[in-house]
Amino acid sequence: MTSTVDQRPQWLRQKEKAVARGVALRDEICIARAEGSLLWDIDGREYIDFASGMGVLNLGHGHPRVQAAMAAQMQKLVHSCFHSAANEPYIALAERLNTLAPIAGPAKSLLLSGGAEANENAIKLARAFTGRPAVLALEGGFHGRTFMALAMTSKRRPHKEGFGDLPGPVYHLSFPDNAQTLASLQAEIERRVPLNDLAAVIVEPVQGEGGIRALSEKTLRVFRALCDRHGIVFIADEIQTGLGRSGDLFAMQASGVCPDLITLGKSLGGGLPLAAVVGRAPVMDCVAEGALGNTFGGNPVACAAALSVLDEMEDRQPWLQARAIGEHCREVLLPWCHSDSAITSVRIRGAMIGLVFESAGHFKSGGELVAALRRRARESGVLTLVAGEHGEVLRLLPALTISEPLLKDGLQRIGDCLQMLLQEESVVCRA
Repeated sequence: MTSTVDQRPQWLRQKEKAVARGVALRDEICIARAEGSLLWDIDGREYIDFASGMGVLNLGHGHPRVQAAMAAQMQKLVHSCFHSAANEPYIALAERLNTLAPIAGPAKSLLLSGGAEANENAIKLARAFTGRPAVLALEGGFHGRTFMALAMTSKRRPHKEGFGDLPGPVYHLSFPDNAQTLASLQAEIERRVPLNDLAAVIVEPVQGEGGIRALSEKTLRVFRALCDRHGIVFIADEIQTGLGRSGDLFAMQASGVCPDLITLGKSLGGGLPLAAVVGRAPVMDCVAEGALGNTFGGNPVACAAALSVLDEMEDRQPWLQARAIGEHCREVLLPWCHSDSAITSVRIRGAMIGLVFESAGHFKSGGELVAALRRRARESGVLTLVAGEHGEVLRLLPALTISEPLLKDGLQRIGDCLQMLLQEESVVCRA
């Protein structure tokens, strides 16, 4: 009997021995270096990056201004836990965020290590401020993987399975019809939870993991009015949409609606772990000293990087480039949306792009087709993401700094891969 030789790369075999199984790899590649919107794996193969580290690198890999700020701060102070010894970058970043964020009235900030932690702390503040326990989130929303954030995250598999009871009470509302009125929305919520039990409503202005689904200005205003009427804290999760990704510095600015709290993460630290809760001062100050914080939140190197990110945002306004990216993608992708392409719709908000697929040929679902297309695109040198409840959305999150030729090249490769897949399916079906 002959033994089967393991043909997988050595690094992948090492990963499976050393890393917990629950840490999934969406693409079986190991990156060695990156620059701008290009990546190179350990074998030297080049990829166009339409994932941006899961929406983290809005300014691309290795942005010179951000790297210079990191290097300068590392020469002065790498770490001081803010609770035992304050540092200037933390305070300076809080001041900048308070000025920039679309919050009505005086604002204050709390700095943390990651987006899930920001959402956890936002809920703590909402509960303390209102004295109520319940939270309302939307189906399709993704708010993180720590326990309270996971309770608010809608998708069960693979995020929630096997972890037992999650904190509550958390209620999930169907993604609203953008024509919904305050009366109808309130009636729907009242069927699920007494409004006087609600501490917070948390929404993503544009759902990323949910498949690039945007809440309309009218819907956001309805939520704002509902929260005002019943004393509920309105939280905007801008962890993915914030800092230019959606075509504005903050996605909420496009609606003119001011939330009580905004959570930030991902691109804030320019690639370093950093997150924030920014909100109305009365809500942010509703707990006693010592009730908030963590060891690494507001790390001085990460804060220096974030300050340079904000400098770049204010000086160059890359959210305008996000709009241009969206418009170019619209021009290229909308013609793909026809009866033979298996694409049912194209969703675009700034540099957040989603192609929604249905079943085709032997692909029993849009999710199967997206999985096959992602593999084929990776083989052609383009990294993409998946989204949607059933993985039916091909998600593209290119850096806001990507060049037009590189953007065109990546889209062309994806289009070629899709065409080849569907042609192969047509041959199989005729056979």
